[in-house]
Amino acid sequence: MTRPLFVLLVALTAAFPSQALSPDLLALRESMLAGYYAASPYSSMWYWADWYVDNTWTGETLGTLDAPFTNIQTAIVMAGASNFAANTINVRDTGIPYEGPLVFRNMNALRLRGYGGRPTIRYSGAVGAHTIMSGTNYNLASAYACMPPAQVGLENLRIENHTTASGEWYCADVQTWVTWEYKYTGMPERLRYGITNVIFDGAGRNSGVRLRDLDQGHMVPWGIPYANFHTSLVQGCVFARCKTGVRIMSMQCARVAYNWFISNDLGVTAVEMTNGPYKRAYDTIHVGYNVFAWCAQDGIRGGIYSNLVYYNNTFFACGGTGTLFNAGAFASYGKAGLYNNIFYANGAAWVADPADTNLLAAGHNMYWANAATTGWEAFGTPAYFTNPLFVSVDYGDPTLFLCPELNGPADVPGFGGATFLGARAPIPEPAAAVVACLLLLLPRRR
Repeated sequence: MTRPLFVLLVALTAAFPSQALSPDLLALRESMLAGYYAASPYSSMWYWADWYVDNTWTGETLGTLDAPFTNIQTAIVMAGASNFAANTINVRDTGIPYEGPLVFRNMNALRLRGYGGRPTIRYSGAVGAHTIMSGTNYNLASAYACMPPAQVGLENLRIENHTTASGEWYCADVQTWVTWEYKYTGMPERLRYGITNVIFDGAGRNSGVRLRDLDQGHMVPWGIPYANFHTSLVQGCVFARCKTGVRIMSMQCARVAYNWFISNDLGVTAVEMTNGPYKRAYDTIHVGYNVFAWCAQDGIRGGIYSNLVYYNNTFFACGGTGTLFNAGAFASYGKAGLYNNIFYANGAAWVADPADTNLLAAGHNMYWANAATTGWEAFGTPAYFTNPLFVSVDYGDPTLFLCPELNGPADVPGFGGATFLGARAPIPEPAAAVVACLLLLLPRRR
């Protein structure tokens, strides 16, 4: 490690402490999603019913907007009384956090959506528990052991886990999926049971989301695998103070996109190594357009599996490597990939097992001010070794934070049709933007 780079990294760490969470995370989310995802009313044809809930404690149990439930777990049980119930449970923000945990049983397909603000659902008990959990099939003594696992959608919520119990606990431990039916979805995707617009806070000791495969551990009667839906999506969320932001269990078809990972120990991990009869090797996992800032360890830790692709991410001041590839298996879906990423002032950029270079493709990545070199920086072409020229590195300015300058070094075509490198679109420098606005105000001459 050279002395100047080490001094720069120390200065950045001091300037942006790991627990500096003063800006409104909602503002970060809105800035991040500008131009990509516009929340709109979801088609009623997707759902059989809406079940309204107030997160207060007055005791009513009528599921209407005028006379809502006040116990969310009761509403979940009622809404899921019919198997495969496709219901939305609308939780109104009353300013009073709702204490979990909440459990969705097997055979349910339910969506939990906040309205009237951003309701908080948290767990603070001394006994270890996840704040929100899908029903699972692992207990063969359960009456639901051979039923499809709960499919849970989460939207417009704040989910916290404050338990002090030992062990690995999550804000949400769920199976989730998104439909690709063209009749209902476009680009960007319109979710059915994905996770979007949620703030996850692990209180510095617990994790954000454990994303389980819909097929894990599951067999329907007569031994036929249930594999109709297995596309999972986590999009437009903020993960703050989590031990791990998103842990992807062994699965096929998942996308983690347009999220912010702020002050987590580890951003995203996909290193499940155990594959059995009901657990599959990773295939087609896309992690793109995410911001990883001040991760104490690595931004992404994942195996080189078939079509495990990391693209257009920005890794900023992470203590470990931006990306760590472990050895993995290669199948027929395509190579693992690392494209269009910016690695800025991390402990190191990325590293992989030398034996797996034939399983990995890389290119169009940019490196600047990383404290140590690993030798992998020149793997894949082109590779850029220049300052991306961010408009701002001030976390208190979410509109400009980590946006590269318009026409700057990161404003170049990337792999796969991307028009820029990193997670955020280039914008003019503030001074240039002011000049542009003044020019627009000048009277036009004919």
